[in-house]
Amino acid sequence: MSVIWKGSRELAEQFDSPETVYGDTTSQIWRFEGPYELCLSNAPRKGLNYRGLPVVLSRVRKLEAGKGLLEVTTETSDFQSVSSPTSRQSEVYEIDWVTVERPLISHPIYESGGDKALSVYDKLAIENWKLEEDVTKRSEYKFRPILTVNVYLTLVANAQHYAQRYAKGIDAYQFSYPVARISSLYDTEPSTQPCNVYRGSKPFEACPDGYTWLKVVDRATRSGTNGRWVRNIEYQGFEALETDYYISES
Repeated sequence: MSVIWKGSRELAEQFDSPETVYGDTTSQIWRFEGPYELCLSNAPRKGLNYRGLPVVLSRVRKLEAGKGLLEVTTETSDFQSVSSPTSRQSEVYEIDWVTVERPLISHPIYESGGDKALSVYDKLAIENWKLEEDVTKRSEYKFRPILTVNVYLTLVANAQHYAQRYAKGIDAYQFSYPVARISSLYDTEPSTQPCNVYRGSKPFEACPDGYTWLKVVDRATRSGTNGRWVRNIEYQGFEALETDYYISES
């Protein structure tokens, strides 16, 4: 039994049109029903304007009895289509603090200027102390230098401070550093740049002061063949960075 179409032969906007979607962008989806061929001929292409907003997607679906459903997806005017791959359409800024473990010997308290500062000699003495086989001597913070037999030396007070913690099984401490992330939306493929370059200035104003910033991520991704590009850039903040091993970001 064939299905007979009764009603108007024009495109009719549906009661749920437009639908507003809030996500990375604000979108509006317009829906129309009418003859399938009319839906095809009236589907606006990506990049054109529809009701004052740029079109990002048009979809036509065939229904029964020669009908069709036309869906037109637009985005707010903040995200106008552009032809230049270097023109950002939107940016999202993020500051995060990442916690890692560092060797206890590298704690600032043991660095130059710290309350328990250790010299290079002190740190070498600690390594010798760790290798001492005589448990009694080691408990007294004494050790035999390499290539000696019965000569024992004693760790200095600051080195003993470290050795006390190490003997208790404490050989690391928690350290946090800032991470600055910038996510940008593009209409065409963006140009990414090499990482492992540093900058003395902050990636954006909300970043904490007092850090040198090393770029560690510069990635561009796109979902599907018609989706928009997202570029993700990430910087790690260092209180002290050996800039001799990196180049300055241009």
